[in-house]
Amino acid sequence: MAALARQRGIHVTDAVAEALPFPDDRFALTAFITSLCFVTDPPRALAEASRVTRPGGSVLIAYLNLASAAGAHLAATQHEDPYFAHARLRTTTELRALLADADLAADGAQQVIAEAGQPPRVSSGADQGLFCVLRARVASTTKPPR
Repeated sequence: MAALARQRGIHVTDAVAEALPFPDDRFALTAFITSLCFVTDPPRALAEASRVTRPGGSVLIAYLNLASAAGAHLAATQHEDPYFAHARLRTTTELRALLADADLAADGAQQVIAEAGQPPRVSSGADQGLFCVLRARVASTTKPPR
């Protein structure tokens, strides 16, 4: 994917989430798009996301919700899938706790609800859908030193 982005003129930085090579308060938004489940040290990764996100900015986590029916099915069969075999799926409650431990408070949630025979729909909350997004704001006050 990085090669394709580079071909399209996008600057790509190779890094790990737990040690981002960017200065403090660099971005208005940082995002984990179905990737936090593959990170070795999620608390450290979220602390890094908070560090590089400017005060008042947002940290987004898009994830596959273990608490959903589809998430439970995925967890039961993930060992059969080379892509998901090493994923650590989490519930919304678990992710909210990880955010809180990083001094981030989730202030918004959206989910995609997919039902047989119906087109997928986006709904507020993160209690039913497999694909969910939590948004947390970085405090506008001075951040503690890291």
